[in-house]
Amino acid sequence: MLLAALWVSLGEPVAGASPAPEAPPSPRTPPTSPVDGVVIDVQAEGPFEVDAFTIRTRDEGATEWTFRVGSLAPTSFPPFHLFEHHMTDEAILVTFEFGADGSLVATDLREAAGAWLDRPLPVDAPAGSTIEIGVTLWDPISELSPRVNGFLNVRVSPATGDALPASATASSDWDGHYVARLIVPPGRVGELGIGIEIVVCGAGGDCDRFNGLFSVAGVGPPPGIPLTQIASGTILRPVDPVVAGLPFALEIELRPKADWEPGTFRFPDSLGLDIREPRGPSVALAEATLDDPALGTYRAQVTLPLAGRFVVQVVAPDGGDFATAVTSITAEAESIPVAPTGGIDPLVIAATILIAALIVGLGLYALRRAG
Repeated sequence: MLLAALWVSLGEPVAGASPAPEAPPSPRTPPTSPVDGVVIDVQAEGPFEVDAFTIRTRDEGATEWTFRVGSLAPTSFPPFHLFEHHMTDEAILVTFEFGADGSLVATDLREAAGAWLDRPLPVDAPAGSTIEIGVTLWDPISELSPRVNGFLNVRVSPATGDALPASATASSDWDGHYVARLIVPPGRVGELGIGIEIVVCGAGGDCDRFNGLFSVAGVGPPPGIPLTQIASGTILRPVDPVVAGLPFALEIELRPKADWEPGTFRFPDSLGLDIREPRGPSVALAEATLDDPALGTYRAQVTLPLAGRFVVQVVAPDGGDFATAVTSITAEAESIPVAPTGGIDPLVIAATILIAALIVGLGLYALRRAG
């Protein structure tokens, strides 16, 4: 978990930290900068005096590399933030250079997870106007959204001039997604910074604020993020009664959760339907195909095998279930036409009565003529 504040007392030993000489040159093939990995050790003499740290890469080799802390770029988070990553096992991205002795010297430290914007920055927005910036945080290697237990700060520096940056605290509307509204500073929209606000207070009560920054990785939904995380589904109930054993049409609506740049969110060609007994096993599967790409509607032909109540849930192409796209449908038993009984057909009875009346009428007419 990324902590909102780190409280330390100057001069106290730091648990888990061990002073160590700088790492000797490695005989192995050195990594290519930047490299990401999980912090497995922090070497420091005090809470603010981090000398070196070691990461374990997340590739198949899972190699360990030790870095000296050099002169860090302004985009870097402060070295003491490494302690938090040591506790949470959330990865970092290290930009480095080689020292004169061949050692690895860190020059920039960032969160390994990236930030994907809903839409490109509105660089033409006039100063003083309010803009909304939507951000999705995602780590494509671990395939997880980083946990932010604190404040996600969005900051826009002016493109020209020396006005102060505009900043705002973003609020989360769904897992991994954040929205911030801020006023464009004089000089219009320039550089964007997205970071976790880190507050560090010493024993004397003085506090400093820093940002653990996320790199802007792109625009639109992050590649590889589960469809069930970025979209929600709804099953529309059938209008006509459902009869067991007979197919009926079922319509599904899929809606993206954010107002992404047009063309960046793509509806899959099909969705799955899992049909099961309530709190029981699956009894059938069906496929819903994309009917209207503009509206995100899907249609399926579904057959409920038996009479009774069934639960129908939408399944994403990657196998994830949509928590909200589930409904209960009851199938009625198929009605069987009643066969005619062995009695006299009513039409025969009516015809017989009509003929008898005709005969009686003719007889009366003949008697009158004879009289």
